Amino acid sequence: MKFIRSPRGPIFFLFLLCLILPGTATSFAHNLPLSSTDMFCFGDIGFGDPPTQDMLCVGGPCDETTSSTAAKINDSILLSYQRSVDRTHLGSVAITTPRYDFHDNRLIRIQFNLICPPENLQSCAERLTHKLDDHYGLTLLQSPKTESSLPTGLYQSDSGEVVSFFASKIEEDTPMLSVRFYNKPIMDEVRTEANPAYIASPLPAPYASY
Repeated sequence: MKFIRSPRGPIFFLFLLCLILPGTATSFAHNLPLSSTDMFCFGDIGFGDPPTQDMLCVGGPCDETTSSTAAKINDSILLSYQRSVDRTHLGSVAITTPRYDFHDNRLIRIQFNLICPPENLQSCAERLTHKLDDHYGLTLLQSPKTESSLPTGLYQSDSGEVVSFFASKIEEDTPMLSVRFYNKPIMDEVRTEANPAYIASPLPAPYASY
């Protein structure tokens, strides 16, 4: 799937910002728009960057000096962070506070959930998909499927990152749609380190019938 893309004139400024401020903390980071397709950045941070100074560790083997009081300490190989203040919407779609996962001080994954009534999840997913396509360029790799009324799908951005819409649940009867961004080469490195027997598989080919 290839969407019709809107002009990106103002977005070029954000591409420069990603080059100038990789991994630096800014008081306005949560208000930054999404970045250009030439270099994937989510606000002021891109894959491979270290945590910014305004992030607190919320999961994994957190250091006491950088962890939230509600951090879930465990022996995971990943450290999960959240910003003290972060974006609450992408376009017109409300989202939960994004979680940033790091390995060896490198950002490898970003994840959040859509805040949307179950009966409107299809509409919310479509609006968010078009919003992300406007900024990153999305090619559909797997046909969206309906699982418990949740629209799911796998996409690749113009810069090569993976964008996954997948079903999750807060409670037994509370469906939720989650969105995950990750850099596949970095993710494959981490998976190989965690499991030397891991064999990386290629991404699916673009979905030609959509």
